[in-house]
Amino acid sequence: MIYREVGQFKASYAADRAIFPIRQDRWLLLAMLATAYLVIPAVGSAYWLLTIMVPFLVYALAALGLNLLTGYAGQLSLGTGGFMAVGAFATYKLTTAFPGLNIILALILAGIITALEMPLAPAWPWVDVIVTFDDFFEAMRVGYDVALADGV
Repeated sequence: MIYREVGQFKASYAADRAIFPIRQDRWLLLAMLATAYLVIPAVGSAYWLLTIMVPFLVYALAALGLNLLTGYAGQLSLGTGGFMAVGAFATYKLTTAFPGLNIILALILAGIITALEMPLAPAWPWVDVIVTFDDFFEAMRVGYDVALADGV
């Protein structure tokens, strides 16, 4: 942060433990929320909202999930990428199979498909192969071959 807390003293334990203890942080958060909820929908075109904002929000959500897992819990796990990959592939398949399908309904159905599919992941016959890759290039090659065969 560029500014400091000089002159903003806490009088209670609750004020000291506040999520945004600095007054400027609260005002900045309020301005960002007002921009996100009022300005962007008012001035954004359909193209900009669908092609720029939706992927940005998806990546932001994935980053928050990974931050919770690695930052707060202290675990190093990239398994969350599997959930995102299955959900993204399910959304892709649903929107190409049913072109007139509403995107919100496609995302909800993809979430349901992911919730039903991921508990079965240990039973997939190629899971043992994925775990034993020697390097990243080999994993990418097998992933490319599976994608070409449309076997996922």
